[in-house]
This record gives sequence, C-alpha cells and structure tokens, in this order.
Amino acid sequence: MTSQFNRFLYEHRLLGGLTLVIWFFSGAAAYAQDGISLGGGLSYEASLTTAGVATDNYFLSSQKKVSASGYSLLPKAKAIFKQDTLQISASTDLDYTQWSVPGRLGNIFNYGVGTQIALAPLTRHSFSLSGNFKHGNDDPGTVRTIGQSQAQQSNRLDEWQNLSAELGYRFGGDGARANSELSYSVQDRRYLTNRNLTTVLDSQSQEASYTLFFNYSPKTSWLFNMVRADTRFDINPVGSTSR
Repeated sequence: MTSQFNRFLYEHRLLGGLTLVIWFFSGAAAYAQDGISLGGGLSYEASLTTAGVATDNYFLSSQKKVSASGYSLLPKAKAIFKQDTLQISASTDLDYTQWSVPGRLGNIFNYGVGTQIALAPLTRHSFSLSGNFKHGNDDPGTVRTIGQSQAQQSNRLDEWQNLSAELGYRFGGDGARANSELSYSVQDRRYLTNRNLTTVLDSQSQEASYTLFFNYSPKTSWLFNMVRADTRFDINPVGSTSR
C-alpha cells in the first residue's frame, strides 16, 4: 500500500495593503521585504502562500485507491514590537485547503497562533521564549489511522490540537567565527476526531537541542547539531508495553 502526497508552494508578501498574486507556474516567488513600520517600535508583516495539492491514494487504502487534487490558501500575519534589546512578536496563520472529494473531507480549515519574547541584554548573549497553538490534521494519503470506510462514515479527517513551548539561548556575536545555540521544547498533542482509533495517538514530547555554527563566510556556515527527543503516548496499543 503506497501513497504520494505533494504540495507545491508559491509565496507572495502583502506589503502596506491587500495585494494578491497567485502563481500558476513552477518556481518560488523571489519577492520579500522587511515588515512595514507603524512607528513607536511597532511593525507588521504579512504573506499569502498558494499551493497545489495532490495525492494518488487519499484514504490510504489498499482496496480502492482514490486520487485527488486541489489547492491551498495559507495567509500569515505577524506583529512585532522592538525596543532596545527587547523584541515581542505575535503571529497567526490559516490554512484553507479544498480537495476534489465530496463533503467535509474535501474542505479543510486549520489555524494557529503564536507569540515570542526575545531578549539580548549583552552583545554575545540572547534568550528567547515562545509558545504556539495549532489546530491541524494528518495529511490525506500519508500514514494515518483511518481507512476509506472510517473516513466516509465520520466524514472527518484525523484532526488534532497541538500546544508547544520553547526556550532558547544563543551565544556569539553577528560577526563571530563561531556561534552556538541551546534549545528546549515541549509539546502536547490531542486528537479531536475519530476517537475510537486516534485515542492511542495522544502524546506529549520534549526535545533538547545543541547546535554549533562555524561561519566559513558571511553566507556559508558549517554546523554540528545534537538532538535528544522523547515522546510518550497516553495509551499503549494492546499487546505492547511501550510505544
């Protein structure tokens, strides 16, 4: 049983007003600019990403494969307040996807919000704390819990809510030969639909990361990265002592 899910992304910034450009050809849009200043240390930036989506097995079924295609609209907005060594930002993003399958299964709407506080009290030291909330779903045609009959019966994909937080520290100046970063993050994911099959997917995870950058040139860096991740599931599958 195989499946392929593809999403082709094209992005355009929205600057100083509502400007919409949809790209119908291959290649990324090379258009970007810093956020628009509102005065008093406050600025904003916004973007709209359009995407084509396609899969050759929407329900991940070995019995009757259903091919589907469609489009996505992904607007994002971010407000930034910066004063001296302090920066505070708040962001939101939406994801509307329309698939060529009937009913609610082909009409997907996801969203997320986040905030970050960054502080650089010294030239070579900076700290950050961020939190995010995300409502999403497992992509159609990928490894997931429901088959065609289950999806059609409930008329819902495997939807979830995700809460996450991250604490970060960076050492090194902008022109330094080497920089290092430390981060620690936690995440809690709860599935909302098809609970008879998705209950076992509810989980909590944590991750610690260390990255060392060797700045070979202004645009080139070699990096060494170490990550330790741990995920725990609320319920273990029958016959298994761990997940």
